[in-house]
Formats: sequence, structure tokens, C-alpha cells
Amino acid sequence: MNRLKGHYKYVVQYDLLTKLSHVNCITLPKIESISLNFGVKETVVSTRKILPPLLALEVLSGQKGVVAKSKKDLINYKIRKGMIVGCKVNLRNKDKIFSFLEKLVSMTLPRIRYFNGIRKGQVTQKGNLNLRIVDLLAFHELEQEYEKFKDLPPLDISIVTTAKTQKEAIVLLSSFQIPFIN
Repeated sequence: MNRLKGHYKYVVQYDLLTKLSHVNCITLPKIESISLNFGVKETVVSTRKILPPLLALEVLSGQKGVVAKSKKDLINYKIRKGMIVGCKVNLRNKDKIFSFLEKLVSMTLPRIRYFNGIRKGQVTQKGNLNLRIVDLLAFHELEQEYEKFKDLPPLDISIVTTAKTQKEAIVLLSSFQIPFIN
């Protein structure tokens, strides 16, 4: 069992029951999925530019990524319908969610230069957290293969929870040791 999964099962659930006004463990907020997304602008010139982000997603998540294509024409960006605009992966398996979250919180966020914490305003009113990581070499797996991953675009991470309010989501995510600042 993953360390963070056991921590959630044995510590966080009881902590949330005392902090929030829930009757039982079934109604407690939990993490539903984590979405990782690369938006690649250079694919307009060459479709080969999508390969390093796809490989990086597979290395980070342990799951094969999906190529995202545009749904409509965007003349300002020189994008036609059906062109490749990025790649994404959705983590829905609980083991993969907890392993990625543990890697993000314990190893990656402390390695980012000038990182003080995540603002509470980045959590939406419905309880989802969206953040962007520009320095991807903070991930240990990508740093080992520097030549392959040195020119990656920023990574967008979206953590989707079942929390009803922003306060519930902040309590849930801070119990997973995600550093929040005011």
C-alpha cells in the first residue's frame, strides 16, 4: 500500500470527520482524479514536437498519454480543426493518484526554485485545484534524462475533488501536505 494512501485511510479520514461537519466516512471529500496536460504550440510547424511531452507524461504518470486535437479553427493562432495542440493524461486509479501526489508533494514542489506555496485562491469554488509547473526538471525522472526533456512546455495539473466548497477542498488538500499560503 502506498504511504499516502495509508495516511488517507487511517489518519486523514478521522481528521476530516472532526474538522468538517460530516456524519460518516462516505460523505467525506476525496480526490476523484488528477489531470496532467501539456499544451504544445510548436506542433503547427512540426508534429514531431509532440513526442517529448508524450514521453514525459508517460514517465511522470506511469500511464500512456492521449494526443489532444483542436475542435475548431482558431485563425489567430494558425490552428485548423483536427490539428494537434497538446497531450493529456487522466489519472483515475487510486494507486496512481496517490503515487503521483506523493511524488509531487514530497519530491517535486520542494525542488522548485522560489516556491513558497500554493495560493488558496487557486482552489476553485467547486473544490478543484489547478496549478502550473514551469520548471519540469524539478521532477527527478525528467532530470535524469535532461537532453530529452530540456525544452518541454509548462505542465498544467488539475486535481479534481468531491468537495462541495472551497473550504472543504483546502482542508482535504492540506491534509495531504500540499503547502498553502494566504
